[in-house]
Amino acid sequence: MGIDRAYGFTAPPEVVFGNLTDPAHLDRWLPPGVHGEPAGSGEVRLRAGGVQVRCVVATTPEDMRLQWHLADRDDVRGTVQALDGPAGGAQLRVRVSAPDAALPAGRAEQLLADAVERLQRDVEDNLTAG
Repeated sequence: MGIDRAYGFTAPPEVVFGNLTDPAHLDRWLPPGVHGEPAGSGEVRLRAGGVQVRCVVATTPEDMRLQWHLADRDDVRGTVQALDGPAGGAQLRVRVSAPDAALPAGRAEQLLADAVERLQRDVEDNLTAG
């Protein structure tokens, strides 16, 4: 299963990347029912129902890039990068790869779309409040 999508934001890429990588904003954009929290240097713990997974996360602020993979499975991974978009906005480029058995493609795409929609709302709320 592979996903490669770009999503438009009206905010500049620096703002999108800031919201994406701020631990205080994590639960605001994760899909409903998923809770995330920092779990030490370079790790995030995700919980949904009774399932818990650890993700290894690395950010490259100068490229506004976040890379991740499951701590116990190197074959489930992704990259997210905030790029310049039209009219001063941003394009969020998202790439995810995993074996089909790990998560059916349709379900993965829906979870990703939900997360991006929530991130878009969080970014807009952040701009409106600030």
